Amino acid sequence: MFSFKYVVSSEWEGEILKSYAEIIITPQELRLYEILNKRIVIGKSEDILIEGKVLDSNYNPVEGAVIGIKSINYNYRPPKETEIGYAITNISGAYAINIEKIHNVNYELYIYEPIIEPLCLEETTN
Repeated sequence: MFSFKYVVSSEWEGEILKSYAEIIITPQELRLYEILNKRIVIGKSEDILIEGKVLDSNYNPVEGAVIGIKSINYNYRPPKETEIGYAITNISGAYAINIEKIHNVNYELYIYEPIIEPLCLEETTN
């Protein structure tokens, strides 16, 4: 593993803010960055929110649909596919998945119909 320290300075509303951090980079992560003049240039990492709504053929929301997400990493030959996780739609058919955006990585979503029917409670008389 490779470790380095850095200090970041920025200006916000006229005040100079400084922060200190130590970063540890694994060999796998190091391949995602460029080395220029023996300086490590780290690409900006951002989280992205993928959100949507699942509707049936009549445009009604589908509650309980399972949304799967996998990454396809083109930094490998052949590209490496990894299951990231799942989300389940709410009563409005909406879902949201927060993931880290990585250079040269695409994300693929797939949708499964609801596994469990919504629970309906009925009163029974004896």
